[in-house]
Amino acid sequence: MKKIMYLGIASVLISSCEYGEDSEWAQYENYSGNEIEANNESYNLNGETVIENSFVNVSDEPISTFGLDPDGASYAKAKNLINSNTLPNGESVRIEEFINYFNFDYPEPAGLPVHVEGEIAKCPWNGEHKLLRIGLQGKDYKGFYPNSNYVFLIDVSGSMNGQMDLVKESLYLLIDQLGENDAVSIVTYAGDERVVCEGVSGSEKSILKSYANNLNSGGSTNGEAGITKAYDLAKKNFKVKGNNRVVLVTDGDFNVGVSNRDELKKLIKDKAKTGVYLSALGVNAYTDGQVNMQNLALHGNGTYDFIGSNEDAEKVFVEDYNKFFAVAKDVKIQVHFDPSRVKSYRLIGYENRLMSNEDFDNDSIDSGDLNSSQSVTAVYELEMQGTIGKAVELKFKYKNLGSDVSQDLKVSVYDQNVDFQSASENFRFACGITGFGLMVKDSQYKGDLTLEDVKNMVGGALNYDPNGNRNELLKLIDKYSDLKNSLSGN
Repeated sequence: MKKIMYLGIASVLISSCEYGEDSEWAQYENYSGNEIEANNESYNLNGETVIENSFVNVSDEPISTFGLDPDGASYAKAKNLINSNTLPNGESVRIEEFINYFNFDYPEPAGLPVHVEGEIAKCPWNGEHKLLRIGLQGKDYKGFYPNSNYVFLIDVSGSMNGQMDLVKESLYLLIDQLGENDAVSIVTYAGDERVVCEGVSGSEKSILKSYANNLNSGGSTNGEAGITKAYDLAKKNFKVKGNNRVVLVTDGDFNVGVSNRDELKKLIKDKAKTGVYLSALGVNAYTDGQVNMQNLALHGNGTYDFIGSNEDAEKVFVEDYNKFFAVAKDVKIQVHFDPSRVKSYRLIGYENRLMSNEDFDNDSIDSGDLNSSQSVTAVYELEMQGTIGKAVELKFKYKNLGSDVSQDLKVSVYDQNVDFQSASENFRFACGITGFGLMVKDSQYKGDLTLEDVKNMVGGALNYDPNGNRNELLKLIDKYSDLKNSLSGN
């Protein structure tokens, strides 16, 4: 029987504005063969684990509020683990990040930076329930991107041994996207910080690639001076009305040297207000240090991406390069359920993006940003009652870039008793990837769902697959099924 390594990874439960507690994530080793030792350790945070959202009675709470999560890191991690003959522990799965790894075929916004839509149809894993799909689409810059000022803050400590080739490949791909009006600076940190290059034009591709090629790892990790230097260079080479961004690249063992987390949060939030955002790239980041990178990116108005292979680097820096260009910031979603038609609801995922209803109208509360041509999707499971008709009103707030005042959108969503097979392809694929997340998480809410059901849903929603990621998901489902069968001895 094939042995499977079962990885225990801690997830961090945070509010939209506060860091979670320190966590240690299980490390794993990629094996080339089939024999992989089991590791069934349990990981938690001071006795706390992330609890899935449960069903809420509309009569008690008719309004649900959450902030945007445009990241896809949880799926990228799970994909790399499964392809390494490793079953991810359910605690590591954030279903919204499974969904938002993928692009959806949503319409281009008309006259606004964001398009919003909703759809209700029958739930394929619980015949008594229905699902609400909420879809957002950021406007497309269509290649005419604002001038960029990138500062890469790269961890070259000893823990990055074995990761530098992947870092270099990622930088090569990014450099190929740049133009003459773009600028790149590189700061490395280990025992101390070093400026590798400063404000080099994107047209100097061979020079930039030479700087990248000469990067090497070694030393301890202390990023305090490094992050300060990175922001200094971002300010020095600031592009007015441009894309000014510090990009943290690390395996997760990032010791920023700031003892007070509130000071770190304030630093990153204050810099974001000046127009310098922070994104984070976790390179084989299966461990987590003092500060979770995803939380850093949230406070820096950026995104967090996981890179575990050259294919991941291709997706981040080529397929999804537009994600480095925000079109709307602090996007919040508030869902109003009609108690005469919806008895109860459950938001699937987004556990660490939940907000109080009062925070929806508070413009000082941070939330996730929407980027160029990016699609973001959320799914609710609904228990219905009464007759068909208007069941939901969606309310959205977002801020235009350079503004601290929110704009409002409203969309009404009707229950027309639509069967699953008659729903849109966007809905059917959202069900498929949501179902896969429920299965990998071994969710108590997966109903009578099977992996074969998931595969059929995904296989029936492949008309829109511009980069082949949906077809890749089909293969991943088969791989996951084989691993599960091997573990059970089938």
